[in-house]
Amino acid sequence: TNLKSVLSTDIATATGTITVAFKPSVAAAGANTITFVPTSALAAFSGTATSSVPPAGGSIDWNCTGGTLVAKYRPSECR
Repeated sequence: TNLKSVLSTDIATATGTITVAFKPSVAAAGANTITFVPTSALAAFSGTATSSVPPAGGSIDWNCTGGTLVAKYRPSECR
């Protein structure tokens, strides 16, 4: 990544979950990740490393309450 606060990003190929880890200058190690989980009609995506199957619920919503990042550093929608 090329963002000054982000240490790394990872995308799970089977589920589409995105994990962002922030640099120690933002949050202490062990308390520096946030996950973005795609869902549709409250159902999570599923699949394998080579094929992901989105639910047939229409639009995609993102749950961003997972991870270890302290609430004060999260976007308000993720607290």
